Amino acid sequence: MKSFNTNGLVRCGLSPHSSYSVAPQLIQSAYHLAEANKLPLAMHIAETIEELEFIEKGEGAFRQLLEDRDKWEPEWKPQQTSPIKYLESLEVLRDITGIHLNHINDEDIRIVKKNNMSVVCCPNSNRWFQRESSYSLVKLLKNRINVALGTDSLASNEALNMFEELILMRKQFPDISDETLIQMATINGARALGLEKEVGSLKTGKRADIIGLKINSSDNIYNSIFSSIGEISFSMVDGKIIFPF
Repeated sequence: MKSFNTNGLVRCGLSPHSSYSVAPQLIQSAYHLAEANKLPLAMHIAETIEELEFIEKGEGAFRQLLEDRDKWEPEWKPQQTSPIKYLESLEVLRDITGIHLNHINDEDIRIVKKNNMSVVCCPNSNRWFQRESSYSLVKLLKNRINVALGTDSLASNEALNMFEELILMRKQFPDISDETLIQMATINGARALGLEKEVGSLKTGKRADIIGLKINSSDNIYNSIFSSIGEISFSMVDGKIIFPF
């Protein structure tokens, strides 16, 4: 781990992909490694109905996927429970970040809160897969769980653009306040990474990681952000302007 120590603006973390693609022993090893070295850890959890089917019954598309690639482990047994409860049984949920959590129930939410987990919603990734919006988002927020906004990867998103994520989230969840959505795209993401004391908001002593928009004084600032009509004036990382070049 010495070669992966924090260095300047580069921070390391661990991300065992998911409960259906990573063996339980490897998930536990990654969790304990992250815990020992105080690194953030994130996993894709409860992203699809197929994942629920696999964890509960050991059947379906993901079972076939593993068999087709000669990666099926006959020793692994169906858990007869949800992915969240399965991972709780492995004792790997404390303080981690769960990506997606599209298909969770009230008991799962209770476990997420109890373990001080953060959750990252990825609306454009869901749209790319033609999935329904996450029905659990409002419940997560009402339970004061730290919910951040993310993009997932280019494997399921045409552009890693946080403005587009904000715009789509606003359309899908019109009852969530603009202020809350901005927090999901800024300070909540920093909190999920354990960086809330350094970045994520404009505050004395924090790193100046800023995107500046040009808007008319008569414009509603939230409308300018969510409609992408605000022209980008500059972007700054750690107090240094990186755009315009």
